[in-house]
Amino acid sequence: MLFTYNPEYFQTVNVKLNSDQNLATAKERLEQIYLSVYPYEEASFNFLDTQIDRFYQEDVKIKNVLSFTCGLAILISCLGLFGLSSFTIAQRTKEISIRKILGATLNQILFLISKEYMILVGISFLIAVIPAYYFLDDWLSGFNTRVNMPFILYALAGLGVMALCLIIVGLHSFIAAQSNPAKVLKNE
Repeated sequence: MLFTYNPEYFQTVNVKLNSDQNLATAKERLEQIYLSVYPYEEASFNFLDTQIDRFYQEDVKIKNVLSFTCGLAILISCLGLFGLSSFTIAQRTKEISIRKILGATLNQILFLISKEYMILVGISFLIAVIPAYYFLDDWLSGFNTRVNMPFILYALAGLGVMALCLIIVGLHSFIAAQSNPAKVLKNE
């Protein structure tokens, strides 16, 4: 507990009650005692946990807004990646068919197409980590109780993004690799 000299709060009294005590009767008794000492003041009571919750309501609101916008950004990014991989695979269907005819396995085709996307996602992740670390470190420094930056969180985020990219591009690549090369190359 910390005691400070602050005249603005001289009329504030903190009371700790036992957990088995009835709050309604304790409030009435405290009100009588308070009014006997300060007859011209109005007694109002607040619980410490609700007071602490009020301190962090702004952070909870920011968290909710950021969660929604991050979810929306991830959805838009996934749709963009879906469209880009569809476009790329549509352009490379003949190449995929020729590679299949020449004996490429399904894993080789999947690796060939996914490799480019994984490199791009890796570069974008490295570019995004620097401002994310800077802004999170700045935000965390505003709290009285400081926690260290959890670097494992960045690694998990990177792995999650890579896995999401592999799922989206891998599904498109798998469908393209399963197509019949004779149907794709019949015009050649």
